[in-house]
Amino acid sequence: MASYNLYLKQFKQFKPNAVHKTIIDTVGVHEGYWWGNEIKLKNAKIMGIEAKASYNDFLNGFCCHCEYTYIIAPAGIIPIKKLPPKIGLIEVNIKNYTIKDTKKGFIFKGIKIAKQCQSRKSEIYKTDIQYKVFYVSVINKIARQHTTRNIYKKNEIKIEGLNNCS
Repeated sequence: MASYNLYLKQFKQFKPNAVHKTIIDTVGVHEGYWWGNEIKLKNAKIMGIEAKASYNDFLNGFCCHCEYTYIIAPAGIIPIKKLPPKIGLIEVNIKNYTIKDTKKGFIFKGIKIAKQCQSRKSEIYKTDIQYKVFYVSVINKIARQHTTRNIYKKNEIKIEGLNNCS
């Protein structure tokens, strides 16, 4: 892998220890699969989301070695011009947001994409093999989690229409 952990080093606003973040808050995968020895990644995407509570928290850095990386934060605390290229921003109106579960999917209110992220795959992974290794390791880590228990252990988001999963 390329020096993904040094990506933030080129931006002066980040604190010196910011470049060493290797654990992301949330990761998701899309459209790839791994079955036996066969790995299909034609349309696969790996997206990470880092939660930041304050601008100072943002300056402490974040993991940015997923192909796509978003920062999620309360609205107005991170200036878009301070985001590194290709890093996206999701803003949450902390005082007035809801997530409603419907038969057609989730409806988000008070949550918006302030800046769309872009793929950094070619910058991070010099070969398809490197990307496949990362993809398989992400899938393995997700599979090893007790996903349902971890997701609903401390549900602090108001989700209308979703049964209590405690």
